[in-house]
Amino acid sequence: MAPILWPPTRSAAMVREEGSVMIRRPIGDVFAYVSDLRHSTEWQAGLREVRKLTEGPLRVGTRFAFARKILGRTLEASNEFVAYEPDSVVTFRIDGPMSGEGSYVFESTPEGTKVTSTVELRPRGLSRLAEPLIAGSLRRQMVANLPVLKVLLEDQTIG
Repeated sequence: MAPILWPPTRSAAMVREEGSVMIRRPIGDVFAYVSDLRHSTEWQAGLREVRKLTEGPLRVGTRFAFARKILGRTLEASNEFVAYEPDSVVTFRIDGPMSGEGSYVFESTPEGTKVTSTVELRPRGLSRLAEPLIAGSLRRQMVANLPVLKVLLEDQTIG
């Protein structure tokens, strides 16, 4: 007879979303703006606040704290850059009520710059019960936010 395991084991729940947008701007401009996560509140509707926690230029090890509204609740978390390649990719580890990883990948095209955003979250504790709701909320936010980024960067001069 097989032993009974308690609590029951289950694989870590994960929510993953990915979206892309084409922006008619040079890759250097788009990378500089998007990789400085303090700008994220300008184009991500659910994001309430972003603070840079480390000194110096953006690089591997740069940390940010942020507050995001998800499902009517404000969640505070932090992230740390684990990859930073100018004009190419920024990847960050997310620590908070939901851990995970996010990235922005930048590709130069004849039309400008393609940005692909990927977020993988692993809800913890009671948040795991809301996994389908979290996935839907994340999907809606990504679908809404990337066009805002496009309009913002194409219609304004960023410095």
